[in-house]
Amino acid sequence: MYEKYIGQIQHKRLVVGPWPMNCYVLICPEIGQSAVIDPGAEPDRILEALEGTMVKVILFTHGHPDHSGALMEVQEATGAPVAIHALDAERLPLPADFELRDGDVIAFGEECLRVLHTPGHTPGSVCFLCGDILIAGDTLFPGGPGHTDDAQAFQQILSSIQEKIFPLPDETVVYPGHGDPTTVGQARAEYALFAAQPHPEDL
Repeated sequence: MYEKYIGQIQHKRLVVGPWPMNCYVLICPEIGQSAVIDPGAEPDRILEALEGTMVKVILFTHGHPDHSGALMEVQEATGAPVAIHALDAERLPLPADFELRDGDVIAFGEECLRVLHTPGHTPGSVCFLCGDILIAGDTLFPGGPGHTDDAQAFQQILSSIQEKIFPLPDETVVYPGHGDPTTVGQARAEYALFAAQPHPEDL
């Protein structure tokens, strides 16, 4: 488990599952409240990372099963409400308690997350901005955008990245759904190389 403080936020990254993905736990130490993002697998490890906190919300960047496989166990153990964008809600193994919209602010303790709707990887994909960190799900990785199913979705994800992520400061740290973090500044430079190459319509 990777753990550090970013500003006042205790930030944990757990790599879980047979197809390794990143589950994120954000904790407000002042109040002891937390938010968990994308509980994909290994619920015991996730619950251990949440120990001693009051889980305010279980959030999803999108509804793919590798990001939601531990939802039922984590929700049952914590009683926390579940939130996802409406366009991905039917993908979850249980109903969401509320739906996320672009611009929503989700509070946990004295900290908060802002929702950025970034369709492309899925119609309901979102990113969560918290200070100078961005939990990006499968929208943006080091080297370029996430996978899309067709040409329309490919154009969507490119627009999402250009309009919602690249306006953020260079030093914003991007934590993807799989693999290691990058920064917005580095991602812009990598994207320029990516955009200069030909790509299949269903990248």
